[in-house]
Amino acid sequence: MSASISGELLDLFAEPALGVVSYTTVAGQIVPFPVWVDYDGTHLLASSPMGSKKGRALRVRPQVGVVIVSAKTP
Repeated sequence: MSASISGELLDLFAEPALGVVSYTTVAGQIVPFPVWVDYDGTHLLASSPMGSKKGRALRVRPQVGVVIVSAKTP
């Protein structure tokens, strides 16, 4: 499943954006972690090394929740 980002939210990516990405484990536990996020016009990009535990978990269960913190309008 994919979702689109509305035009009114695109200004969040005019500056470096700090976000919190959350996913669920196999056991159903919610795991939030802070990351830098960006938007390439099609995809929301989050920094996570390919071999990291969270990187592996996101490839298995790509359904996530994302919160982006704006320094201009917190």
